[in-house]
Amino acid sequence: MVCGAGRQWKANCSTMPNLSDGTGANAALAFKQFRGPQRSRPPHGSRTQMQRIDVDVSACQGHGKCYRLAPRFLRPFDAHGRAEFDPEGFDENDANAIKRGEAAILACPERALTWR
Repeated sequence: MVCGAGRQWKANCSTMPNLSDGTGANAALAFKQFRGPQRSRPPHGSRTQMQRIDVDVSACQGHGKCYRLAPRFLRPFDAHGRAEFDPEGFDENDANAIKRGEAAILACPERALTWR
């Protein structure tokens, strides 16, 4: 694998593992491991698994990005603006609600939201 295939690679060439066997699979795996942990995303497959969004109140800092993106089912619940999930406003069969939920999860800078 050649170091320097983009800005991120150039800046971190010294920490990139050397996998010079020429297989694309190993290179993709190395890049995935190099990027670090990913934000919470909905599981692949059946959408019926996503029944709610869990809010880690200890991690939530009240930025408000989530309930601005999904006001039907995420709302502030205390004076600090921490989020709360409202299951009454969430329809798991609504594709738009799923998209808004995913956008809210990805927008959280504290990673306090996850699918459950």
